[in-house]
Amino acid sequence: MFVITNREVRDDRTGLDKFGDRPNAKGPNELRLAKVDRNGDGWSVDFLDDELDPEESRKLIEEFSLALDPDKKHYASLRVACELAAQARETKSHILLFVHGFNNDMADVVARAEDIHERYKVIVVPFSWPANGGGIAGTASYKSDKRDARASAGALERAIDFVHRYLKLITEARRNELYNQAASKHPDNPEARNALYMKLLEKDC
Repeated sequence: MFVITNREVRDDRTGLDKFGDRPNAKGPNELRLAKVDRNGDGWSVDFLDDELDPEESRKLIEEFSLALDPDKKHYASLRVACELAAQARETKSHILLFVHGFNNDMADVVARAEDIHERYKVIVVPFSWPANGGGIAGTASYKSDKRDARASAGALERAIDFVHRYLKLITEARRNELYNQAASKHPDNPEARNALYMKLLEKDC
């Protein structure tokens, strides 16, 4: 699964310990993307480089017919959005942005996300902010989490904005592609073109 986070990144750690308990050192609005995969009883974690290789971004823009300038700089969020869109189309699944509550460490977050995926057959994308987990420091952690939650509001807003922008971009590109298919099939018959276009949309949805 892909995880969006404003937690600090601890490169000297392994597995879920790479996600820190404090906001990103560059500020609480700084977002990072990580690929988290089940690895036996544990998890492997790979934080994505912020900037995409120009060749990779060019291929993604071409593959998904996106209205983006391939000569401009693009970021890991483009790669993640395209991978999730392809997975959703292939499996006919919904994508769920999951935001956890207080006292959730990363083990709690990914376990909950995995459970939601298995239970409801949706593609889960967790947004994780610096919640410290409960345990012996429960009350103190809760107060700390409240402060971190307030500080993370901007990061969550940015994450939702990214999701909305890429959803709109990829959806419009797909609609244009299907419309062109219908138009090429019935270039001189608008009624048949529109009927086929609606049929293609319904099938693709």
